[in-house]
Amino acid sequence: MFDFRYHALSLVAVFLALGLGIVLGATIGDSLVSEANRDIRSSLREEVVDAREAAREAREGSERRDELIETALPGLTEDLLAGDRVAVVSLGELPDQIESSSREAIEEAGGSVDSVSELPLPEALEGVIEPDSAKVRGRRLGRAIVRGGRPFRRLEREDPDVFRGEGKGASEAVLYREPPGEDRSAERTELERAFAAGLIEGVEIEVTILVGVERGSTEPSQVSFFDDRGLSSIDTIDTPAGRIALALVLDGAPQARYGLKDSAERPIPEP
Repeated sequence: MFDFRYHALSLVAVFLALGLGIVLGATIGDSLVSEANRDIRSSLREEVVDAREAAREAREGSERRDELIETALPGLTEDLLAGDRVAVVSLGELPDQIESSSREAIEEAGGSVDSVSELPLPEALEGVIEPDSAKVRGRRLGRAIVRGGRPFRRLEREDPDVFRGEGKGASEAVLYREPPGEDRSAERTELERAFAAGLIEGVEIEVTILVGVERGSTEPSQVSFFDDRGLSSIDTIDTPAGRIALALVLDGAPQARYGLKDSAERPIPEP
């Protein structure tokens, strides 16, 4: 005969067992999770410490490298550009660091900066609506900038904020290009490309060497722009190695991509 009391006791026993299981499982689970969290935190702390140490060692190594290059710089570039006059030309706003690094490299090698021209593209293209006209304007400006003399003096009088320097005439030139904005229309992009092509063409008519430069932090890099136009480039002009490379390129080193970025073919030209 079926005993309801026995059945009730059995159910109570089952529920007690389940309750004990849940309590024990939660306790053990919390313990395991806590232990796992401690292990993870410890591992992450070790990885952070290791990463900081690696970064410190890399920074110290980079500083020692730059000190060594800085020490060797005068001997590597002394008098390479003696008597040379170099024009610095910028398509867009010219960062102070680009101008100062270029000037330092040129003067350390015995040369001098003939002129600095900073061409803000919207203003430089004012009134131009055809790519052919933009190219012609760029070519005329490029020739006037590096030829110096009366053409440059006239430009300087008209806009002294854009054109400055002695303007006696340059034998070599350094080109910087400000990374274009992404909000340009297709028409504006075409005009700027035509203007840049004309400017480079005009400069190259008057000088023996034209080299493109940028900083290590320039983003996006303009190395491909220079490369597409057959120009040597230096992607870290703001470093001692970049200044050495600039002096060597202006002295006639082979056309190549120099610098420390992934796109570079070698750090500096062979002296």
